[in-house]
Amino acid sequence: MPVIEDLDGLPEAEAEAPDAYAMENDLLAMPSLPWAAITATFFAVVLCFCVAHAILLATKEKNKLITETLALRDSLKAEGVAAEAIPREDSVALIPAGPFWMGRNEGDEGANPDSVPMHQRQLPAYYIGKYEVTNAEYAEFVHATGYRPPPHWRGQLTFPEGEGELPVTYISSVNAMDYAKWRGGRLCSEAEWEKAARGGQDQRIYPYGDTYDPARANIDYLADHLTPVGSYPDGVSPYGLHDVMGNVYEWTASHYEQYPGNQDDPVFYAAFKTDEDGNVTIDPDEESYYIVTRGGCWKCDPWSSQLTTRNPTRPDFASDFFGMRMCWDADPSAKRD
Repeated sequence: MPVIEDLDGLPEAEAEAPDAYAMENDLLAMPSLPWAAITATFFAVVLCFCVAHAILLATKEKNKLITETLALRDSLKAEGVAAEAIPREDSVALIPAGPFWMGRNEGDEGANPDSVPMHQRQLPAYYIGKYEVTNAEYAEFVHATGYRPPPHWRGQLTFPEGEGELPVTYISSVNAMDYAKWRGGRLCSEAEWEKAARGGQDQRIYPYGDTYDPARANIDYLADHLTPVGSYPDGVSPYGLHDVMGNVYEWTASHYEQYPGNQDDPVFYAAFKTDEDGNVTIDPDEESYYIVTRGGCWKCDPWSSQLTTRNPTRPDFASDFFGMRMCWDADPSAKRD
């Protein structure tokens, strides 16, 4: 009798053999990654990190320099540290005690309203530098104290090559006062500066007289750059001061104020500020003021370089045509005007 096989027990069909390269084929079938974009992104991230790190380092270094400068200022005030007293005789002039005429007469040709009226001032004897302070002299201060150098020295502790005898520039009123204190002196008052520049009872408006001579001073872009101090010996003042006309404006210690008897509106002597739209208004900060600078500069016209012209300047301002000259007390106990 034939045997009927159980259909449910029939053997299953033989399974298809697996593909040994299936995984590799799947990988090959995948779209390729954008390696160029990934590489660019990686390097962009690295660059951003480096820039951010550099900025942090620069900011840290800047803050460190500022902190060091402020610390030095505090120590100078507290200890009165000085390099020397009055320097050698050939570099200073002794201005004798006595009166002198300051300012201009109202109605004088070229007289600015803030330089009138002419009035007499009485000053004790004092010493004043015959020359403007040079880069080389300021470098001594920087090296001895660690004070922050002027920005045009480009981060170096000394001046650019060949510029040692040029007047130091890019210094603010604060920088000038700190240097003068270290040197054992001070900034001159506006009156002291004018007396030394004009000479005793003389009322001249240029250091050499009343007639303008462009060959006697570095002004009005005639040289088109700073010149070494003392380059114009024919333009010295009666007391032997060089460059009181031109080269650089010189910081004084005096706030910009009206002369006795001046009839200007006092508002003209207030400190002003400019907003982002260019509107000029009186600065509401009661501590805001201007310092008087004197003598004109290599960029200044002849009028701005007259010995009676006053230039009101923010005390924190610094430029390539602002420098300094120093004074010393001849008698420290004498009262200064």
